[in-house]
Amino acid sequence: MVVAFRTTIVWGLVTLLIPFWGSLVYIAMHWRRSAKPFFLYLGGLACIGCAVLFVMALPPEQLKALSESDEKQTVIDEEPLADKQPVTDKKPVTSKKHHNH
Repeated sequence: MVVAFRTTIVWGLVTLLIPFWGSLVYIAMHWRRSAKPFFLYLGGLACIGCAVLFVMALPPEQLKALSESDEKQTVIDEEPLADKQPVTDKKPVTSKKHHNH
């Protein structure tokens, strides 16, 4: 979409307001400019597709175990931090004041 706006504002608006078809028409008419972003987009879709297939291939027991561990982590994250002190292994820094005599 950024490449389309760099071409003209009209092309940018076409790809913004008509998302799929406007982009296809722009890619077809401006292949040299849009080839690299198009292939990056396809690569991103491939990564998402692989992640979805990976999760779908997990056995149901493992999916249940993953969802339960997420719930436990959420409960841990919701604990108040007021009682906890930060853990540091450094000594406190004291400022040295210079006195002019």
